Amino acid sequence: MDETPVEPEEIPAPVVPDPVRPQTTSDLLRIQRALGGDTMWGLRLEIAFKIEGKPDTTSSRIAVTKACVENISCDIDGTVSTEGVTDEQLMNAVKGLEET
Repeated sequence: MDETPVEPEEIPAPVVPDPVRPQTTSDLLRIQRALGGDTMWGLRLEIAFKIEGKPDTTSSRIAVTKACVENISCDIDGTVSTEGVTDEQLMNAVKGLEET
């Protein structure tokens, strides 16, 4: 009887989730980090202001970011994410700016 060697089944390595990093609840810190450290947020703001014909000023950027802050996450190490802010939310915040 010819015995063919049986290959052992490959057992996949266990998936280890990334540790959850504590998030800051400070709106001011999330606003500062979004404006100061997220290049893509700055570009999205610039595009939204141009589309709406609104002035792109520091105070306008702060006001729009404040309006969107509930969807901005920032951990205690300073990593910020604005991906939770939808284009619709961003555009509505820009449209809502009062002319000064």
